[in-house]
Amino acid sequence: MNLGYVINVIEAPDERAATLQNAWGLCRHLLAVSAQVLLSGRGKNPVEFGDGVLTGRGTFQKFFDQNELRTYLEEQLTTEAVPAGLGTFYLFKDEARRQQFLAGRFRRREIIPRRRIAELRLEEARQALEPLMQVIAGARSPPGPGRVP
Repeated sequence: MNLGYVINVIEAPDERAATLQNAWGLCRHLLAVSAQVLLSGRGKNPVEFGDGVLTGRGTFQKFFDQNELRTYLEEQLTTEAVPAGLGTFYLFKDEARRQQFLAGRFRRREIIPRRRIAELRLEEARQALEPLMQVIAGARSPPGPGRVP
């Protein structure tokens, strides 16, 4: 179930909490909650109203910061909130599903050693210089001009 950008527009804190708890009661496996996150430089002199602000359009907006939103969700629903992005958290009804989700985030990738650019360039140069190295290795002195194959 998705409760996207709902709790941040409810003026009354008790109504906000009730809405969140009702959504939790209706969901079966997962509740995804998104809310506006406070970002610096956002808005133009908002008017304080309750625990939020009135926007330029006259609508209520409760800006959370990431940690405040997480704490609020965990306190209201008594379950761990898993961050999914800025202002978005997943709350799982079943601990096994939560663990499965977290494990999926950190799957080990097959580690293939990567060759650095310098190593690749050396290999290219080695192929081009191989005939010269053979001549130098077989000669008693370095070849003169025009004697290099």
